[in-house]
Amino acid sequence: MDTSGGNPFAVLTAVVAPAILTNACSVLALGTSNRLARVVDRTRVVARMVSSAETEAASDETAAQRRSAELRSQGWEAQLAGLQVRTQLLVKALRAIYGSLGLFAMAALVSVAGSIVTIKGSNLAGTHVAVTFDALPAHLFYNSSTQINLRVPEELAFMQAAQVIVTVDGQVAAQTVPLAIAAPAIFTGGVLNADNTHNNPVNPAAAGSVIEIVATGLASPRSGAITVRIQDHSNLMPLSVGQFLGIAGLQTVKVTVPSDLGGVSNATLSVCAVASDPNQPVCSASVSFAVK
Repeated sequence: MDTSGGNPFAVLTAVVAPAILTNACSVLALGTSNRLARVVDRTRVVARMVSSAETEAASDETAAQRRSAELRSQGWEAQLAGLQVRTQLLVKALRAIYGSLGLFAMAALVSVAGSIVTIKGSNLAGTHVAVTFDALPAHLFYNSSTQINLRVPEELAFMQAAQVIVTVDGQVAAQTVPLAIAAPAIFTGGVLNADNTHNNPVNPAAAGSVIEIVATGLASPRSGAITVRIQDHSNLMPLSVGQFLGIAGLQTVKVTVPSDLGGVSNATLSVCAVASDPNQPVCSASVSFAVK
């Protein structure tokens, strides 16, 4: 489907804009963090000066000397109060920057009911971590401070969008995300040779052999036929499609490598599934595939 609307720069904008936004957020976060560090350093210096001025005021003998020390102390205390306000503002700014970046990452998330997805952000680790899609709890496989791996509830199969709510120890972030019929993705290292070893240039598959592809986002209650592309061979029909190791959300596709691909050490491979348009299947990003 052509979504460029006749604008030759539309596709380029769609590709480049997320990278620019992410980079801009990183620059803002770095600059704000540096300013916060300088303010903290200055606060420590001023706090020492306040303490020193108060000590002088207590030890000076004459009223004039005590008054001078008190004035100096009041001046340092005024600076300290201003630095405290500045610190609070910078901390709020950092939270807003990281929050915006996290919501952007969540907004870019395209989910398929029953598939496995990753939410990336910051401060995602805690004692109690939960994710819901339209109030339906998602099954969490893994979480760290920067990401959560989960399975999207299958009940969302006939929805076009859902509100995702991430809760970490009472802190909540919410964002509406689109739901797709199919959005295939091959896992890193997810191409296995006939002997169940990982396919790579030093361990290629034999032409004519059967390989196994581990993916997600291929199958949902509304998706259609699944096919495989290897190099210039499109619409290769799988020998079988099922769950990998019996894990819901992990799909395994077995297919025969075309016999005329022998010696291609850097072929491309992708998996595809029929979504809303039967004439235009949705395919995963291509991965490298070696054949001997």
